[in-house]
Amino acid sequence: MEYRDLPCRKNVRTILLNPHNQILLMKVALPDRTFWCTLGGGINPNESFEDAAQRELFEEAGYRPEELSQGHLVWKGQHILMRHGTLSLLDESFLLYRVTRVDFTTLHQTDEEKAVVKEMRWWTLEEINSSRQFIVPPRLGEHLERLLTLGPPSSPELIQLTDES
Repeated sequence: MEYRDLPCRKNVRTILLNPHNQILLMKVALPDRTFWCTLGGGINPNESFEDAAQRELFEEAGYRPEELSQGHLVWKGQHILMRHGTLSLLDESFLLYRVTRVDFTTLHQTDEEKAVVKEMRWWTLEEINSSRQFIVPPRLGEHLERLLTLGPPSSPELIQLTDES
């Protein structure tokens, strides 16, 4: 089976930074794996990347669109995984946002999110780089350091989303 034959889900992920350049990650526990990841999810039909990202940030962390900086599309990537029993291609776009308040709420999470999101917290670059936890995307520390040093790229960078070397 080739990639183009797989069902494709378009996702938006967010690089949400606070004034201390910490990134908000959530710990997701699935039946077969547990990992930390950026906030985000599927893009609904007729929804833009930015609209989907803002919806996800409200659902998952309680941030309203007016609390977010202008979004920048910074990374893109694809990977294959088993989703609801079906091998699927995930096409992921990562948008950078900044917020001024560090407190967040999980009150607006969907039932599906409440079932799998076990924890959310702000991480420093140093914590990401020294962590033994499984964090996705792989090499998040390296990508984040480049983003913090150079700023958003003029066009999205293609990043690897699997942990294979």
